[in-house]
Amino acid sequence: MPRNTAAWVRPLNAGDEAALDRLARRATSPGQRPDDPHWAAATWGGHRALASSGFAWGAFLGPYLASLACGYLVGRDHLDIAVATDPAFRRLDLALACVHAATTAAHAQGLTATWSAPGSNHASRALAAAAGFRPVHQEVVYWAGPALPR
Repeated sequence: MPRNTAAWVRPLNAGDEAALDRLARRATSPGQRPDDPHWAAATWGGHRALASSGFAWGAFLGPYLASLACGYLVGRDHLDIAVATDPAFRRLDLALACVHAATTAAHAQGLTATWSAPGSNHASRALAAAAGFRPVHQEVVYWAGPALPR
């Protein structure tokens, strides 16, 4: 676990919607409009639902949500983790602290924490390895419905 960063991590709640809005504006993906929900909130139906879900943990620096780890897909037996960090706060081990909080909470609920990352996303794969995830296999994922990962 990264030193001195875990204390900044806490579960998100309904009052954190504005903090998620700010993170979404600062960490937009190419082609994303600034007022769109962050891609990590897409499977929840938006920021309010994600913040209230009980499956999101954030690292706060003062009032700013600097990093987020959440359940992107939550199943009966698993929690597939998504991570986002405000570009101004990258490389501070905040994402790693959030991932540790998410995996600890998943395990406490009897869920297996999983991580999905395309081969081209080296940063995601490196973070997964640093958090203790190990590759099991590579697969093709088919998706239907409105919430598409960006």
